[in-house]
Amino acid sequence: MKMVERTDQVWKSQSLAATCLEGVRAAIPLALEQIDVMLRLIAGCGRPVRRVLDLGCGDGVLASAIVERVPGAEVVLADFSEPMLEAARKRFSAAGWSPYDAIVSGYSIHHQPDDRKRAVFGGRRP
Repeated sequence: MKMVERTDQVWKSQSLAATCLEGVRAAIPLALEQIDVMLRLIAGCGRPVRRVLDLGCGDGVLASAIVERVPGAEVVLADFSEPMLEAARKRFSAAGWSPYDAIVSGYSIHHQPDDRKRAVFGGRRP
C-alpha cells in the first residue's frame, strides 16, 4: 500500500492563505464564469435551495455569490484552514449543521490525493 504524503497542513499557514487570497484567485482562468455555471446549476436543480454547505470555503467567495443570487438561502462554510475561515468571517458569519439542498466546493478538492477525490465523489470514505 502506497502511503500518500499529507500536504493539507500548509493551509493552516497565514502566509499561504494570504498569497492565495491576494494573488492566486485572480489568476484562475474564467473564475467568474465558473461561479456563474455553479449558480445556474443551483437555479436549475428543480427544487428550492434553502441550505447550502460550502466545503473548503476559503474566504466565502462561492457562498457570497449564492447568498446574492438566492435570497433567503442559508450558507454554512467549512474549511480546514483557520486563516481562510477568518477571511470568510470578515465577509459574513455562518453557523449550524443540518441537511443541505446543495453542497458546493470551489478549488479545495483538487488539493486532495486522487484516492481521496474518488472517495469524496463516490460518497464513501477511503
